[in-house]
Amino acid sequence: MASYRGYNIFSVIQLFRNLKNKDKSNIAEENYQIPYKYIQNWLRVLSQLRNVCAHYGRLYNKRLVVKLLLETKDAKLVSNDKLFGVIFVLKKISTSKNEWLSFKTKLEALVEEYNDTIELEHIGFPLNWRDLLRTQR
Repeated sequence: MASYRGYNIFSVIQLFRNLKNKDKSNIAEENYQIPYKYIQNWLRVLSQLRNVCAHYGRLYNKRLVVKLLLETKDAKLVSNDKLFGVIFVLKKISTSKNEWLSFKTKLEALVEEYNDTIELEHIGFPLNWRDLLRTQR
């Protein structure tokens, strides 16, 4: 079971899902300045992606079962049914600039390492992916 700093992701998702809509709204608005329906959807997608990884599933050239709910401006930038969309959402919900920069640096190194082997468009990476991940939120 995946955990982050001692929190089981399924517990966090279930906790958020069970909150009153007013409380969900407060959390989403105060922390991310977006409606809670986005956070709820993103948690669900992250959970499903985690399950694919935990069971050694394929992410390359795979479409997400549950599509990401994206704001109109973001939907024009990234696909809502590929891996890059999830990475883009992780950027939006990251609360630590240092952790995000560390993740982004490792991602760039991984992409560079396998640059000759993979085609980034198969996992939803647009040509300007580095720019899209450059700034937090």
